[in-house]
Amino acid sequence: MSLILDLHTNRVKLVFPGDILSTNVETLRAEIFSEFDSAAFLSAGYQEFDFDFRKAQMIDSAGLNLIIAILRQIKKKPTRVSALVSSAHVF
Repeated sequence: MSLILDLHTNRVKLVFPGDILSTNVETLRAEIFSEFDSAAFLSAGYQEFDFDFRKAQMIDSAGLNLIIAILRQIKKKPTRVSALVSSAHVF
């Protein structure tokens, strides 16, 4: 998982390494929310947030719950959200 914060474009991109399943969701959650709590992220004035699901072939209900938790966190600021997908099975 990588969280890319581009201060020049006020854009954040969250790249998932593959499927988002109950078997890996807690590890992903810990990594993502640790990044959200970092000083750089908290002070950033991002206006756009991209979910990059292009490496994922499957997202189960635990993965959807993680995505909802992320959306709740990022929508504390006015933010445009988009999703990048490559598999019709993901969305």
